[in-house]
Amino acid sequence: MGSRTYAAVLPVEFSQFLLFDHFSELNPGDIPRHDGPVHCGAGGVRFIAHDQSIRVSVRLAVGPVVDGDVAGTFTAPSGRVMLCATTASPNDVVVDLGRPGRYALHATRVADVVLGEHYRTESWDLAVWAAE
Repeated sequence: MGSRTYAAVLPVEFSQFLLFDHFSELNPGDIPRHDGPVHCGAGGVRFIAHDQSIRVSVRLAVGPVVDGDVAGTFTAPSGRVMLCATTASPNDVVVDLGRPGRYALHATRVADVVLGEHYRTESWDLAVWAAE
């Protein structure tokens, strides 16, 4: 499976958004919490946005190995994850990772405020690739 890119503009709920395998039996509430904006664990990733942000604009690349810091690894038992709001949104996007397994994540908060947006929107670039 080749490289693919996904994009979404999601509402930020409880200062967070997710990349999570909702097709498995795992629960996003079980992802360990710690300091920092990216929390990885079984089933996916929780991203912490700025408290003032109302929306997040996300670009996600799947497949290419990215040079630079790895924010962490997560498992996706079904091989599919959702780039999504915490309580669901019509803008949620299903992402096909290609197979079940463990994945590495590179995450960059590109901008705290996206110019031209009416509501406070921050921007993120994400990259995910097989870690095994």
